[in-house]
Order: sequence, then C-alpha cells, then structure tokens
Amino acid sequence: MDLPDLERFFSGVLARHGRRVFKRHIGLEVKSPDEWVRDDYALRDRYEGLAFDRTLVGAHAATRVVGVGHRLFDRALREAEALPGQVGVCSRLEFPLLLVAIEDEVTGSGAQISRVTVGLY
Repeated sequence: MDLPDLERFFSGVLARHGRRVFKRHIGLEVKSPDEWVRDDYALRDRYEGLAFDRTLVGAHAATRVVGVGHRLFDRALREAEALPGQVGVCSRLEFPLLLVAIEDEVTGSGAQISRVTVGLY
C-alpha cells in the first residue's frame, strides 16, 4: 500500500462528517470537520493543494503531502480506530480464526453496493 491507496480511506472518513474531498488543479481541497477543528487547535479550517504523493516538489511541498504524520490524516486515522467492531471467542476451535465483513457503499446515500465476508486462519 502506498500513499495514493490511502486517498479513498481519507475521503470515506471525511464523508462521515459530510465533507467532500475536491480534486483541483493544484491538488486536493477539503474543509476540516468542525468537531476536529474544535478538538485540535493545530488543525486548519480548510486545506488546499494536498496530495497523496511523496514526489511532490515546490513551495511548501512537505506540508502538502498527505499521509501518516500529516495532522489532518492522523485525525482521520484516530476516527477510524474508534469505529465500532465486534469480537467473539470460540474456545472449541483448534486454530485462531479471523472473520472480517467488508462493505462498499454509494457515498452519501447509505446504499450498499456489495458485502463480502472473509475468513482467515
């Protein structure tokens, strides 16, 4: 997984707050969720010129690269970590088993496109 792979995750977390990531000619533009700005004085209300690209060059390139370590992205990670999950234990199994349900939705509509359950042991 590389930085461009994180863009969809980032957009999904922001969509939970009614925010959209816009692609502009100078890069991505997003308005930070109000709750995040209230909780963290260092978050800006709006970000422009962001990119999920380590090769970005030019003025302030280091502050425009989004990924782990960028304050806005790190806040999105913390939000995702706090999403509810479910864990169950069955002591009769010989080996550990991990079951994961993966869903895809149409952004903003709540309509489910697909769902798959994956099991690993």
